[in-house]
Amino acid sequence: MISFGTLNMSPLTLLLFFLFRLIHLPIPNHAQLIDCTSSAEYCWNCSSNGGNYSANSLYQRNLNNLLLSFPSVALAPKTIRFYNLSSPQVLNKVNVIALCRGDLDSTNCLSCLNTTSRMILDQCPNQMEAILWGERCMVRYSNRSIYQVLEEDPSGMLPSPNPVPDPEVFKNVLKPLLDKLINETSSNERLYGTGNAKVADAKPIYALAQCTPDLTEKECKACLQDSSSRLPGCCAEVDGARILKPSCHLRFENGPFYSTTAPQQNGVCTDNAEYCWKCLASENDTSINMFMTNVKELLSSFSSDKTRSAYGFFNSSIGENSNKAYAIIALCRGDLSPESCRSCVSSSSKNILDNCPNRWEAILWDELCMVRYNNSIFSARNDDPRMYIPNPNNVWESNLFRLTLKPLLDKITSKASMGDSLKKYDSGQATVPGYETIYAAAQCTPDLDKDECYGCLDDAANFIPQQFDGKQGGRILKPSCNLRFEVKPFFSATADPVLSPNLSEGKNTTARNVAIAVVIPSVAVVIIIIMICTFLKLKKKPSENLKIEAEAEVEEDISWDDSLQFNLDTMMKATCDFSDENKLGEGGFGSVYKAWRNWNEGTAANLIDPKILLGSRSEILRCIQIGLLCVQEDVADRPTVNSIVLMLNSHSVTIRAPSKPAFFMHSNFGPEMSLSSNNSNSAASQSHGHGSKSDSNQASKNKASMTELTPR
Repeated sequence: MISFGTLNMSPLTLLLFFLFRLIHLPIPNHAQLIDCTSSAEYCWNCSSNGGNYSANSLYQRNLNNLLLSFPSVALAPKTIRFYNLSSPQVLNKVNVIALCRGDLDSTNCLSCLNTTSRMILDQCPNQMEAILWGERCMVRYSNRSIYQVLEEDPSGMLPSPNPVPDPEVFKNVLKPLLDKLINETSSNERLYGTGNAKVADAKPIYALAQCTPDLTEKECKACLQDSSSRLPGCCAEVDGARILKPSCHLRFENGPFYSTTAPQQNGVCTDNAEYCWKCLASENDTSINMFMTNVKELLSSFSSDKTRSAYGFFNSSIGENSNKAYAIIALCRGDLSPESCRSCVSSSSKNILDNCPNRWEAILWDELCMVRYNNSIFSARNDDPRMYIPNPNNVWESNLFRLTLKPLLDKITSKASMGDSLKKYDSGQATVPGYETIYAAAQCTPDLDKDECYGCLDDAANFIPQQFDGKQGGRILKPSCNLRFEVKPFFSATADPVLSPNLSEGKNTTARNVAIAVVIPSVAVVIIIIMICTFLKLKKKPSENLKIEAEAEVEEDISWDDSLQFNLDTMMKATCDFSDENKLGEGGFGSVYKAWRNWNEGTAANLIDPKILLGSRSEILRCIQIGLLCVQEDVADRPTVNSIVLMLNSHSVTIRAPSKPAFFMHSNFGPEMSLSSNNSNSAASQSHGHGSKSDSNQASKNKASMTELTPR
């Protein structure tokens, strides 16, 4: 603090000093324009620019009527709960906007809005303009027009108090996650999106972005990008933050804060789910009659259209003005014949008209096709309404089933999205080791581009763990795509090979059956020929047989040392000119022994490829430990395939410490192999010195087995 009594300044100098200090006072940042509760569940701004209203005035009555009586039907499309309300008077007019977070259902949304509305009246008791943000919803009102107006102030930045362990690594993950999320959010109809990303040696990042649905795509993107650009100034080194604005909201945390449960529409299905439907936009006025006439005419034409039924996709419109039936869409499953496609579209058209009479919009999913109509133009990708239809039966082994299903769905999703403008469909199958075979199919409407199709199917697959965990099958039905898996075939076979899961040691069942069918007859023929030739030879030349047997006995007496003879040039190349690093028992001849040496010396990290150092070191060391267990000398000490899958999939499984692995020079060869005395002694001493298993243990033999055919 400055003591003015100690300064000897003229009045002019003192005036200039105060002006200089005034000019350089810190300007309040955006976060200082709002007030919050102690833990920031709610934040608000009571604007002084709009003026004040009097108690019991007409403005107050209009405001209370709007805030305390939100309707039960939202104005925003699909599942976003967005309200734009206004009082009827020109004077003392009140405009209200309310928005719920995109993962809320109508019940939780209205509960949040009622709480928030009462709180904004308490915190801003007489202001004519105010805004209040809750964690799950936002309410704002004003005496001026606020609908379809991009507004970025007042705003607030709320950083988490917890620092991240490595800010640079965290930033390199957060930035691309938010960039991708902003692009996806601004380009979808709901203007809402979530995402997550893993951070090396830290908790993953969960992020959410949302705009009020009255904005355009360009406005939403600009609002969110501005929010993202503010993060380095306030929240660069913390594990979470919220950027609050009237028109958009951006948030990230180190744990889930939004619901990952898929939005469930109230569709209806037949008893066995042969088909399901959803009726929307009901009106009782007579103007719908002409519209429905146009719909029936188009649907009737689909069932007789042989050209488009060859590709399984129909898309047409008919009529004018409000009676125009836009985008009557029908989609057949990609494996159907044209005749089956037309038959399904015909029956589904009848069912949708019977179940959804006099509706401006409706959709029906059959097992083999989908029919949909609307009185407005569809956007390219539509995720809602959607339905989830689980198979009632449980799988045998849920962990293995899940590990097999994921790569299968990834494969068919990728292939389906790369289809052409006539068909985007793929199917495939994969076998759970020792259990079921999974059959799956994925399809998009062909009017989607590659990214839209992949995004639609990927979004569907993300909800499989929550909707169908432990079930033998399920169907996810959307207007723009569908995904299905079962343990029984439900589609026509294709020429694609069966997908072999990585966690299986052998070939798949089909390939194994083919191999057996080919090999067994061939071996039988060869054995018969050999036996005939041997019999004839024995009959004609018994003396030669005795000679051959004698030579065979001599060959069996040849020591193992003499049977492995290499020229000097080969040995020099194999040992790097007899380098010390390649001495037997000292790390040479094999990466397995080098891995054991590093593990035993506590330097297993030396085995990690520098390219994957950014990954989880503990996970990599865990994989090395499992690998060493797989090469134990005693077969009984080696884990089974199923136990390996459980070790990789669950950290609750305890992994035992490995012992010294089997090694070429001191493995158990059995009594039939004669070793030279020197090598036998050396191998025995090494085996004893390293504590390896005794010869009584069941160890694998490091040699090829040969079957000799001895005539009877």
